[in-house]
Amino acid sequence: MEKLEIEDKMGDYALIPVPQKERRTLLNQLLVNMGYVICLAGLFAGGTLGMGIDFKSALIATIIGSSILATYAGLQAKTAARWGVSTPVLARYPFGRFGAAAVAILIFILNGIGWFAYETALFGITVHEMFPDAIWADPTIAIIWGGILMTITAIYGYRAIGFLSFLAVPLILVLATGGLFAAMQSLGSFQALLAARPPGEPLTISAGITITVGYFAIGAACQPDVARYAKSERVATIAAVIAFLIGNVWILIAGVAMILATSVAGIGTTPNLPASMVALGLGAGALAVSALGQWTTNDNNLYTGSLALINIIPIPKKILAVVVGVGGTIIAAIGIYEYWIPWLVILGTFVPPVAGIMIADHFVLGSYLKKKQYKFGPKTVYSKVNLSGVISLVLSGFLVWKIIVIPFIPAAVIGLLLAFFTHIILSLIFEKLKILEFGKTIESEIGF
Repeated sequence: MEKLEIEDKMGDYALIPVPQKERRTLLNQLLVNMGYVICLAGLFAGGTLGMGIDFKSALIATIIGSSILATYAGLQAKTAARWGVSTPVLARYPFGRFGAAAVAILIFILNGIGWFAYETALFGITVHEMFPDAIWADPTIAIIWGGILMTITAIYGYRAIGFLSFLAVPLILVLATGGLFAAMQSLGSFQALLAARPPGEPLTISAGITITVGYFAIGAACQPDVARYAKSERVATIAAVIAFLIGNVWILIAGVAMILATSVAGIGTTPNLPASMVALGLGAGALAVSALGQWTTNDNNLYTGSLALINIIPIPKKILAVVVGVGGTIIAAIGIYEYWIPWLVILGTFVPPVAGIMIADHFVLGSYLKKKQYKFGPKTVYSKVNLSGVISLVLSGFLVWKIIVIPFIPAAVIGLLLAFFTHIILSLIFEKLKILEFGKTIESEIGF
C-alpha cells in the first residue's frame, strides 16, 4: 500500500520501479516505440539527408545509423525492463546520485526542452502549409496552441501516450509509404529516384550516419523511460530493436525520397517537408497525419523531460510536464528550428556516451567483473558521485567534440565506444585506488 500512496503523490512511477501488474505487452511496447520513432522529425531528418546525399547512399547511412541506435536502445531497454525504473534512476549507479542529477539535467535540456521545441516548431510549419492564409495557422501562433495540446497529453503519462500511438502509428506508416511511392511516381521510376541529385550542399555517408544517430541519440539513450513498462526483458528488447531497425529506416528514407523528388528549397538549414508533400500532391490529409505524428513524438519528449526533472525537483510529474511544455513552446516560438543540422550533430556527439557508460556499468562491470546487482527502492544506498562515470562522460564528450576525428567513423559511434571502454578501465583502476565512489546518499520513501 505504501508504494501505491507514493505513486499517487509523484505520478507514473517516476521515481520507483513499475510494479508487474502495470507492465505492458509486446504490442503495446511496439506501438509506443513506433509512435516515438515514426514522426515528422524523422521525415525532416530524412529530408536533411536528401538535401545533400543520393538515395542509395542515404539508404546505407540510415541502415547503419539505425542499427547503431537499435543496438544501444535494445540494451538500455533490456536493463530497464529488468529493474522497472527510468533513465535518471538507472543512472544513479554508473554516475552516482549527484552525477545522475547532472545526466537528468542533460536529458531535460536536450529532450524535454530542445527536442520538444524542435517538434513544436515543425508542427507550426506543417499547420502553416495546410492553411497558409489563416491567422491561427501562422507558424508562431500554431506553435503556441500546438505546444499546449501536446503538453496536455503528456500530463496523463504512459497510458495516454500508448492510446495516442495506437491511433497514430498506422496512419503515419501509410503517409511515409505514400510519400515514398509518390516520389517514385513523380520522377517516373525507382531508377530515376536512384539517379536523382540532391539539391543542397553535399554530405558524406559518414555525415549521414551521424545525422541518423544524432536525430534520435537521446531517444535511444532514454529508452528505459518506455521499456520500464515492458512485461519482460525480451518484450522490451524486441520492441526497441524493431522500432529502430524498421520504423526509423522507413521514415527516414521516405523523407529522403520526397526531397530528392521535389528539390523544394529549405527554410534556413531545415528541409521544407510539408511543401514537398504538397508538391507531390499528397494534400492536406498528409499534412494532418504529419501533425498527428508530431503529437505522438512530442508527448514522449515531454514525458522523458518530466521524468528527468523529477529526479532533480521532487514534485508531482504533472506539474513538471506543464513547466517543461511551456518552456519548450517558448523556445520553439522564437525560431530555434533554424539550428536543425548543428543541433543534430551536437546530439550525435554528446549523448551516446551516456548510454555507453550505462551499458558498460550494468552488462560488464555489474554482471561479470564485479558481479554486483542493482537495487532500487526506499533506503537504498547510492554513492553521491561515481568518479569513473562522471570523468568518462566529460572526457569522451570533450575528446569527440574537440579532438578526435576518424574518417568514415561517425562521432556518435566514437563517443559511445570511448565512454564504454573508458568507464570499464577507470572503474577497475579507481576501485583499486579506493577513489571510485565518494559520499553516500539514501533513497527516501518517495524514491528521491
